[in-house]
Amino acid sequence: MKRFFFSFCIILISAVASAQVGAIEKEASEARNMGDRFTKVEPGNSWQTGALQSLRDEAFWFDDFSDPSTWIREDESTPFPLGWEIITNANAAPVGAFQPLNFSSIENGFAMINGDSASAGDASQQNATIRSLTSVDLSAEDGVSIVFEQATRNWATTYYLQWSYDGDEWNEFPINLDVATNTNTGNPDVFLLDMTPQLANQPEVYIGFRFEANWGWFWAIDDVALIETPENDLSVNNAYYSNWRTLVNQDVSPVEVLVPDNVYVHAFEYSQYARNQVRPLSPTVRVENRGFAPQTGVTFTATITDPDGMSEEFSTSMGEIAPGEMVFMTIEDVMPDAFSADQGMAKLGTYTVEYMVEQDQEDEFPGNNAGDAQSFEVTEDLMANDNNAGVSWLLVDGNNTSNFTRYVFEEEAQVDYITFALTTGNELQENAVFESVFVNIIQGSFLDEPGPTNMMDTLLTQSLEYFIQDVDVLSGGENGLQFITVMLEEPLVLQANTIYQPVVTIPSSNEDFLWTVVHGSQENYASLGAENADGDASLFSMGNLVFCVRMGSSQVMSTNGAQDLTFMMSQNYPNPFNGSETRIDWELMAPAKNAHFTVFDLNGRMVHQQNFGSRPAGKQEPIILNTNLPAGVYQYSLTVDNHRIARKMIVAK
Repeated sequence: MKRFFFSFCIILISAVASAQVGAIEKEASEARNMGDRFTKVEPGNSWQTGALQSLRDEAFWFDDFSDPSTWIREDESTPFPLGWEIITNANAAPVGAFQPLNFSSIENGFAMINGDSASAGDASQQNATIRSLTSVDLSAEDGVSIVFEQATRNWATTYYLQWSYDGDEWNEFPINLDVATNTNTGNPDVFLLDMTPQLANQPEVYIGFRFEANWGWFWAIDDVALIETPENDLSVNNAYYSNWRTLVNQDVSPVEVLVPDNVYVHAFEYSQYARNQVRPLSPTVRVENRGFAPQTGVTFTATITDPDGMSEEFSTSMGEIAPGEMVFMTIEDVMPDAFSADQGMAKLGTYTVEYMVEQDQEDEFPGNNAGDAQSFEVTEDLMANDNNAGVSWLLVDGNNTSNFTRYVFEEEAQVDYITFALTTGNELQENAVFESVFVNIIQGSFLDEPGPTNMMDTLLTQSLEYFIQDVDVLSGGENGLQFITVMLEEPLVLQANTIYQPVVTIPSSNEDFLWTVVHGSQENYASLGAENADGDASLFSMGNLVFCVRMGSSQVMSTNGAQDLTFMMSQNYPNPFNGSETRIDWELMAPAKNAHFTVFDLNGRMVHQQNFGSRPAGKQEPIILNTNLPAGVYQYSLTVDNHRIARKMIVAK
């Protein structure tokens, strides 16, 4: 397997990518400067095909890799050769998100280096170049830019752009510095850079690319062109609907007692908001002037479309962006009308945010003035920031490993349950059946030092245990997810503007086992902790990865609501009971296609099951257990259409 860390073996394997491990960074190395918070890299810029074709038609020089003899390849990789190839296989990339590669002239060939194929693991060092064989005369050109299509996923990689004036002595500088670890570019990403200082008025110019990595993923390049530098070109490089920060405790604690990172916490771009927890949005774009002329009267407009299809526009402006300058533009505290349109509360459903930047000048490439549209959902009661995106799974090798996802509530909130997700249908998971996992909630942030304002309290006196069942790992769900809801024994009231982290812990086992925790790629700062062989805890941040661990409330339920949890199951009564008879009430807020009830003992053995099949909405006939069970603790659960609620009951004799 690949990329082992420290004293525990945790391997992150993407279900849509190749076998790779997530980026794990020590908490102490986290950036403390709030300006560094804007580090999330979205897929690359949108470009109009016509604009790109126009660039190529008017290029000083263009190569689409249709003739491999026009390129020289050199490889100094160790311990095995692993250089650039010129190929036509669109599915050659070792990351599933890039299968197929979508280069404009993919059928003619493209250049790619596949570092993932290195069999030496971390000992593999890639250092390989690909350079043009023939030169181009730019002696009459006063402004020169390079443009090419690319695709890559970054791991311990430095990407270099090279140039030479004679084909022998080469100059270079690193590029793709904004492609963070464990982050994909677009498919394709269009790279455009003004190289006038390096290439203009030069009679003989050669171009090259160098890939240097420690067991890197891959880099693919196509359709390289040297063009006239555009005069007017603004590009939206990143877009967000939240500016990712909100003040915390400024009214109740002196700011001077807080370290800088404690003054702010992330106002996460939640993929699901409980309707009473929606907060003002702050649409933000990172804008770059890629032309050689200043761009004036720059206006950023965010268009928000509500669940009923009604759209509102919000704008902000700035005077000028200088050539080569990159700035953030934010529209502060945006409250769409739909956030208070349903009896003073937000409308339930999906909201879409679109981003557009315009300027006084006529943009020569308007296709990259728009950021990628994003969406989020307002639910009746559920908070989530995993976005169900980039589904992957975590392989745990017999360690006491905990997964944390941070939440900050806008208003005081009652939490009744924790929901987490499993992948389904994977043969590795059969080893996990009847193992236990534990859930809890921690108040505080692992990114900050413990102290008076960061108590790191465990809110549940005893973590809630859940037995992994056959149906958890064998039945399918939407997006390949199987969500499991563990009800708290008593509701918890969580305070506003305080960090809370629901936790899912996979304990040590007598035998190594595999268990998968699903996560997406919505937020930068989910956390992971593990105990080593000596029992010492290690805490880490997981880069661009976030676990599907959610919190919700069953207190606010509506038969007309579109809440994520569409059914309820009460605690058995009486509890404890003597094993002869106990009653469990349950209700469906929406019709169910498949409902079934199971009871497991502490050894993971199923001792009772009932299959209810399809059911209409409404209160259902109570479940009466009369099984003469032996004394002990049992887990009972109700599964409805790939969602599960689990509770505990005690038989006392």
